[in-house]
Amino acid sequence: MKLHRAAAAAAATFALFTALLERSNLAPELPVHEPPPPATLELARALAPCTEPQRCASVDRRSLKLKKALQHIQTAAKKLRWRDAPLPSVQPTFLNTTRGAARCSSLDAPFETQLEEVVREILRRTHTNEVVFTIVDQAYGDLLEANFEMARKAGFSDGLFYVSLDRHTAEDACSQKKRVAFLAKPRTASTKDVVYLGKYYAAMLLCKARIRFFFWEMDLWLPPRPSGPSVVDVFRAAAATDTAGLNPGSAWALHEDNPYTINIGLYYIASDTDGRSYDLFDTLLDYLRRHPHAFDQGLVNCVLKKVISHPRINYIKDRDNCKVDGFDTDERGHLVDGALQSLILKTRPGKMMGTGNYNFTLVDGVVAASYALPFLFRDTLAVHVLSSVPLSSSFGKKVVAKELMLWEDGDDYFHVRRGRFLALDGVLASSSGADDFVYLKNRLTELCALARQTNRILILPATWHLSRRLQAWELVELASLERLGVGWREATYLANPRLKVDEDATFVSLKLTEQGASVVDVNGDGAHYDAAFTGEDTRSAHLRFLVHVSLHDRRCRDAAVLFVDVDPQRGLAVAPARTPFETRAITDGKREPWLASVYNHLTFCDYKHREKRRVALVGAAFECGGQNAGKRKLADDMRKKMLRRAGKLPKVVEAVREGRGSLSVEGRRRAAAQFAESLKDDVSNTKPPPIKEVAFGPYPDAFAHAFGFWEPGHVKTANSPGG
Repeated sequence: MKLHRAAAAAAATFALFTALLERSNLAPELPVHEPPPPATLELARALAPCTEPQRCASVDRRSLKLKKALQHIQTAAKKLRWRDAPLPSVQPTFLNTTRGAARCSSLDAPFETQLEEVVREILRRTHTNEVVFTIVDQAYGDLLEANFEMARKAGFSDGLFYVSLDRHTAEDACSQKKRVAFLAKPRTASTKDVVYLGKYYAAMLLCKARIRFFFWEMDLWLPPRPSGPSVVDVFRAAAATDTAGLNPGSAWALHEDNPYTINIGLYYIASDTDGRSYDLFDTLLDYLRRHPHAFDQGLVNCVLKKVISHPRINYIKDRDNCKVDGFDTDERGHLVDGALQSLILKTRPGKMMGTGNYNFTLVDGVVAASYALPFLFRDTLAVHVLSSVPLSSSFGKKVVAKELMLWEDGDDYFHVRRGRFLALDGVLASSSGADDFVYLKNRLTELCALARQTNRILILPATWHLSRRLQAWELVELASLERLGVGWREATYLANPRLKVDEDATFVSLKLTEQGASVVDVNGDGAHYDAAFTGEDTRSAHLRFLVHVSLHDRRCRDAAVLFVDVDPQRGLAVAPARTPFETRAITDGKREPWLASVYNHLTFCDYKHREKRRVALVGAAFECGGQNAGKRKLADDMRKKMLRRAGKLPKVVEAVREGRGSLSVEGRRRAAAQFAESLKDDVSNTKPPPIKEVAFGPYPDAFAHAFGFWEPGHVKTANSPGG
């Protein structure tokens, strides 16, 4: 009886909540009709590697057509001469796309002059007081076209420009007709100094000229959306609402996993509304220059939490991070640094809810998902992939973007055509289920060698270890695979909705058997090949036979995706006392040269147990290359520490000098004043950007009032709290 009452109450609550959503025009609007995918794409997804436990069904259960086809395999065995046949030459499927530097004379001018010309061109062309910028260096130089394309699809590429910290990357952007300003590294500046100058010096100049801007980092991806507001529309609207104080000067994002922490990877500054944003960036840059060990993420959080003067977002002050992040405070929690004290006094001349305070709004972590293990919601407009160590794991962040199907690339990347891909038939897991991590490494190495020898791009396999989901790139360093010339695609590649599959694309399964190999396509056409294996044939010989079959059989040769099964014992019962170690590895002396070269050049990582394995979360810090780089850095730091303790390494403490130009406080302020004066007429001839009414999201107005941060997509209306 109690169960029936609970069910009835839940149903009534759901009905009431749905009615309220519909009445307030906030009900989710999901597409009613989605076009069916092509038949070839449906087959590809049915054959795709299992990436989630819920999808781990046998092939015949995933596709009725495949079930019928697999029941009609031809049984006639064919002979193939292979023992003395030469292997095909290797053609790299991964090509380094680094362009030769194209000389751009405009980059020789001072940074302030370059930025002035870039901004002036945008203002005169768009007649709108708003620009968008990001910083780029060599680590993200390969994303220039993809980043611009994401902005174009989202509708804000007209105002986008790049601040390049690397000359070669700047010249590359210039050759691609991208708007770019090159910030040369000052002689006495560190790498962190240059990064902070790129972010906050450019912001200072724009603020002084009272130009609105949206900043986003290069490790931020925009999920494709057919319609609706862009992330810039949402942040612009957030900076125009008075839900957290009158005349807000900026809008900032929150972390997806921690709504008490501000994420500085994307923000909107309304410089024409409150000029004290200039003082904010001026003080931040000065402090970071004087304290080389401070990180901007902690500093911005510390300062903005001290600046808050509205009770609706006052909740984030409950997690005061100033002392934790190493910023000196007194016994009352006030910052000791004089410059920071002056900034806070300037931004809070009035009391709580008083006039004249510097106000800002917060955008929740659903709209802008910022997390080391990111996951998407229906209303997510941007995903900021984080890492455990600042300014690291750029390669791992790109890998995560691919796995989450956020990667932006040319049409060729998503093109499934004849003779292109190789994938594992099934999942990569120990056949016995035992803790045999070496088995996984060896099987993955063999798969990489087969892809290299057949001149195909490898689709990374889904990997399981001790009933836990792994990513193949947690085992192998993909950079080492690329150095071998082997192109790769993420495990979720065949499930990507942006795939373009040719109508004549075929999908073929090639399996290693105890007698040789079997071939079958999705139509049931297939054959068995008898290799006449002997007891002297090694594992290398068995795999080499697969290479010859893949080139001899027309079905395999023409397949768009060739699914390979390299374990003839998979699926068979294994006695606990007889774990099949005889098939888990090939000793160095028995590896044939084509296989040994891959074994010798691939770099692997050790297994790390993580409790979150039961959900398919991916993180940049898990990427093998990042793990190895972290180990090397830790070992190097430990070595230097031991040498310093032994007195063999002098203790050097570098004094931070004021410097000249952009490294000087007064130099930056003089340049900002000159920058604003030069653009004064252009700014006066522009109009502020229109605030779009964005009304999406599952939350009523009461949500913003109860939880204290700005509701996604909300523009103040008559029904808003306090309206």
